[in-house]
Amino acid sequence: MSTGISQRISLLIMIFFRISVCSLISTVTVQRIRYIIRNTIPWGGAQKSAFDLFPIRCIAVRPNRPEEDDGTIYEIFSRLNTGGLNLSAQEIRGCLYRSDFYKMLYALNSETCWRQLVGKKEEDDKFRDVEVLLRAFALLYAQEHYSGSMLRFLNRFSKEAQAFTQDKIEQSRQLFFDFVQVSAAIGKEAFLTRNGSFNAALFEAVFVAAAEKILSDGVENAGITKAAFEQLKDDKKFIEAVTHSTYNVEAVNARISLARDYLYGNKS
Repeated sequence: MSTGISQRISLLIMIFFRISVCSLISTVTVQRIRYIIRNTIPWGGAQKSAFDLFPIRCIAVRPNRPEEDDGTIYEIFSRLNTGGLNLSAQEIRGCLYRSDFYKMLYALNSETCWRQLVGKKEEDDKFRDVEVLLRAFALLYAQEHYSGSMLRFLNRFSKEAQAFTQDKIEQSRQLFFDFVQVSAAIGKEAFLTRNGSFNAALFEAVFVAAAEKILSDGVENAGITKAAFEQLKDDKKFIEAVTHSTYNVEAVNARISLARDYLYGNKS
């Protein structure tokens, strides 16, 4: 087998079986992994013989300091993710941070109302639409922790979401449908640009503002009017925040703050 295939098999073993990167792997563990793979993958006879002779390289990686977001594993995965068809950042997260919260995101991504907002019937094969939902919830629950790197922010939030209770997950799921309800007046194409592409920055700002209002005052008091939405979109500072340097901390905070003001504040 080539070095590239060797690297990917070794890494996928680590991710799939959740082997800690800070632990040495015993011979017994390696033998167990080999047995499971050998008996679950439908190889041909020659392939199975080749796999039996193939060395599984296990490397212990010790980070210099404790990490809350499995950044070391993500970095290794990302660096090995070269050649062939590369995985997107969200595809890598899907491997690292499996959780009931993620299952909920995948389910929402298939909902007709969401596909209409995104403007595409087919789900993105790189899970970019799932990442938009993840960004929206991450900014709703942890905006104060955003420091400029969306990748690290989403990784850390995904790690934290693994500990979400079923009540928290159900609250998040219901918030999404409540948002669809309160934003009905602005239309299904509200977040699409003139060329039909989805503006994630615009969506996340409106979503966070509306979800906060729903949580504080109830869905019946969180309706978004067409007039308020259009005023928000016409604001020069808001336009700047959703079109230029959109991952910049100031831009993220500015567009969410403006969305709160125009949709539920005293802007006129």
